Amino acid sequence: MVLRRAAAAAGDCPKKVAKLVDLVNLPTALREFAGGQSQMSHLSFFLRVWSHIKNNNLQESQHWQIQAAKRPHYIYHQSSAMASE
Repeated sequence: MVLRRAAAAAGDCPKKVAKLVDLVNLPTALREFAGGQSQMSHLSFFLRVWSHIKNNNLQESQHWQIQAAKRPHYIYHQSSAMASE
C-alpha cells in the first residue's frame, strides 16, 4: 500500500521516491532483524521496524518515545563490536 503511494508520487519528485524504494544491501547485523533478507528497500525496512515496535509495545503511550531497554540487543551489540575493530 505504502509502496504504491510512493510509486504514484514518483512523478512529483522521482529522485526522493527512488531512494526510498531502491533495494539496498543490509549489513549482517540487520539481516536477522529483516527476516534473513540480504536486500530490502529503505521504506520496507522502516515499516518492519515500526511494526516490531508496535507488536512488542515498545512505544510509551504518554510520551511516544521508544523504550530503549527493550531494543533488539543483537543489532546494537554487533554494531558496537564492529565499531571497535
